[in-house]
Amino acid sequence: MKRNENFQAGRANRYSTRDRSSRDVYGNTKPAAALTRAPLRDVGRTNTAVKQIPRGHARPITKPQDRIFSMLGLRGPIPNYDDVNQYDPLRKAEYARDIFSCMLDKEESHILSERFVEDCRGISSKERSTLLNWLVALHTRLAIPTESLWLMVSYLDHYIARKGSIRPEHLLHTGVACLLLADKWEQQRPGILDEVIPTLKASSDSFRTPCRCRQGPPRLDRGHKVPFCGKCTSRVVEAIERNVWEVMGHDMNVPTAVVFMRRYAVVGEVSDLVRYTGFYLSELCFQEPALAKYRPSRLAAACLSLA
Repeated sequence: MKRNENFQAGRANRYSTRDRSSRDVYGNTKPAAALTRAPLRDVGRTNTAVKQIPRGHARPITKPQDRIFSMLGLRGPIPNYDDVNQYDPLRKAEYARDIFSCMLDKEESHILSERFVEDCRGISSKERSTLLNWLVALHTRLAIPTESLWLMVSYLDHYIARKGSIRPEHLLHTGVACLLLADKWEQQRPGILDEVIPTLKASSDSFRTPCRCRQGPPRLDRGHKVPFCGKCTSRVVEAIERNVWEVMGHDMNVPTAVVFMRRYAVVGEVSDLVRYTGFYLSELCFQEPALAKYRPSRLAAACLSLA
C-alpha cells in the first residue's frame, strides 16, 4: 500500500516538473518547439522538421505590391496569410502567390483608353450606362455570382474598344452575349439563355430581331411592329457570343478589380463594413468609362483605401 502511494507521488512530481504544453490531450509527446519553429531555409533539409511555415512568418513584398499596399497604409513586410490555408484543398494556397503575380503582370495588357467609347461607332457613354444598368438588374434577377458581373463588364468594354463599331439594334444582344460568356467562364450556370429570352421579349421594340424563320420580308403585327421570335433572337445572341470570343483572342481570363479587392481585404484585415463599402465603390466605377485606363489592382486599392 505504501509502495503504491510512493509510486503515485513520484509520478505526480515527475509530471509537475515537465512542461504541460509538451503533451497533447491524449498524453502524447508533442514535437519539439525547435522543429516547428525551424527557419524556412532549413525545413527542406531536415527530415524531422514539420514542413510548415509559422503563422507569424513575414516575407518581403515585391515592388508592384509595395506601391499598392502603400495606398492602403500598410508598411513593412506583409505576413504570409496563404500558409494558414495550406491544408485546405479548395484554397490552393501553394499557388496563390503565382496566381496573383501572373494577374499583376497580365493586367497591363488589358488597360483601355479613356475614350474607347467615343472611338466606337453605334454607341455612346449614355447608352453604355443604360445598358449596364439593365444588365446589372438582369444579373441580380438570375442570381449570378459577382465575379461574372465584373467579367461581363470587362468583356463588353474590350469588345467595344477592339470592335470599333456596333449596330445599335444589337446593343442589347451584345450585353447578353458578354453575360453568357462570363457565366460560362465561371462555370456557374451555363445555358441560361432560355431564362434571358423572356426578358429580351419584354424589352424595347427597337431591340427586337426581325424573324428570319420564313423566307421573304419580315412580318409585322397589327401595330406595325416587328413580332418577337425567340429562335431568331437566340441565333443572334449566339452569333455575337462567338464574335466576342474571336475579338477577345480566345483569352477570357481578364484580371478584374474584385479579385484584388478580396485579396487586399484579407491581407489588410479590414472589417466587413470597410470591405463591402469598397465593393460598392468599385461597382460605381462601372459607369465611368474614363476609369478603364487604370489598372484593376490600383483601382481596387483606391476603393478600399477610400472605404
